[in-house]
Amino acid sequence: MALVPIHARGQDAPAFECDDQFGQCGTPEQSGGGGGGGGGGSILINNTDLGDTYQYADDFDDDGVEDAYDNCPRAGNIDQADADGDGVGDACDVCLDDDGVLNGTDNCPRVPNRVVDGAQPNLDGDLYGDACDDDIDGDGLPNLSDPCPLDASIDEPTSAQRDKCFPDADGDGVSEVDPLAPDKCPSVFDPDQLDTDG
Repeated sequence: MALVPIHARGQDAPAFECDDQFGQCGTPEQSGGGGGGGGGGSILINNTDLGDTYQYADDFDDDGVEDAYDNCPRAGNIDQADADGDGVGDACDVCLDDDGVLNGTDNCPRVPNRVVDGAQPNLDGDLYGDACDDDIDGDGLPNLSDPCPLDASIDEPTSAQRDKCFPDADGDGVSEVDPLAPDKCPSVFDPDQLDTDG
């Protein structure tokens, strides 16, 4: 692809030197701008040895990101946001949280909430799945202040009821539903909750 300079060199600007094997100066760094109408156009490329240049390239959605690098080539998304890191931009991702449930039917479209026994967990049957519901049992008490966030009938759990209120399937002392710090590995004994890669 040819690079065409769009700024004329000023009187005090240094002379350009092209000494690479293809006779082009610098390596373009894509940075938005430009346009061109659906189906292609030119994209402004900043920070080359020639200064700002236009690169003629396909940009179907006119968001300033060349189709070859655009994570949503048919939907404008100049920020290229990709919340779940799957390589498909949020503007066109049919499953934003990468949990396998499409956005239109997902009861937590931005929080992974996988299907269990044929449905996404939703204890109180409201519009929000347990993974993103701030009142899982629907008793009017937010999870953070509810002494038993999984059972609306228990206001003050006894020690015998505590396992029902804060289940700990792997027995590591960290409940998978603790509203402040849920178990990161609910099926693996992991009392220190170490996460070395973030």
